[in-house]
Amino acid sequence: MDKLVKRFVEGSKAEALDEEGVWCVCTVVGTESEAINVVFDGWGEEWNRTIVDPQEMRERSVIPKVVADERQQIFQER
Repeated sequence: MDKLVKRFVEGSKAEALDEEGVWCVCTVVGTESEAINVVFDGWGEEWNRTIVDPQEMRERSVIPKVVADERQQIFQER
């Protein structure tokens, strides 16, 4: 089993790179032999991803609420 899959279990909160290369909070919704399926918290279904590259996923870091709110506003304006 891949090291990435071993690090995260279904229901885990983490951070993953979105399609724009920005780290975003996500929830692990499933694992495969060498991949992890995630949904980005607060985002639509169309943004769900399957992560295979370990460098595209990491443990969740603490972000001050004000920074998180600013990021959310930026992405909503896109």
